[in-house]
Amino acid sequence: MSRNRFAVLIPLSVALLGSAACQANDSEADGQEAAEASSAQPQPREDMQEQMALAAEIEEINRQLVAIRDQALQNPELKAMEQEFEQQIEGVIQEIDPENTAHRMQFDSLRVELGAAQQAGDQEKVMSVSMELQTLQTDLNQTENAALANPEVAASIETLRELLFAEMRSIDPRTDSLMNRAEELGGILQAAMANQAAGAAAAAEAAPGEGGS
Repeated sequence: MSRNRFAVLIPLSVALLGSAACQANDSEADGQEAAEASSAQPQPREDMQEQMALAAEIEEINRQLVAIRDQALQNPELKAMEQEFEQQIEGVIQEIDPENTAHRMQFDSLRVELGAAQQAGDQEKVMSVSMELQTLQTDLNQTENAALANPEVAASIETLRELLFAEMRSIDPRTDSLMNRAEELGGILQAAMANQAAGAAAAAEAAPGEGGS
């Protein structure tokens, strides 16, 4: 499949683990900028290192869960149901947007065009194509999200999720513990990032007053 919509069967908390790790990388850069902007309350380097360690463990757990999921999807029954699910959601998408196939082809064409513009160093073209791609991507995502919210599709997702996790547990009994650990680490990481953001905001507010004294 060109787009693995079956990934929606993995709970959102796990699907977003990669994003949490990326945010941790971004937060390190933000913390460094905040420390440079204000010497009153510099961000401890240990805090950033702890966040990076949390993100690394989350990524490792996510890798293991994806490997278990992929192995589970080799089950003939699940593979057949996956194909039926794809057909079902494609049908709903076409009902929502009859031009969806053409829009996807246009998206792929624009990506090729963007790559050519980048290689040619045509920054004006890169910017215009990038904006067009972003608009089209938003439209495609909205259509797919609407399809996923369809009651019949949602019911299929729930059934498939139950079957998928049953197969994952039979392959690796650690599945539930890995999921729970990932959610626990995700909560710790989100809290740490929120505290860092609050500290950076407080330091930024304090900086002008100090500069004026």
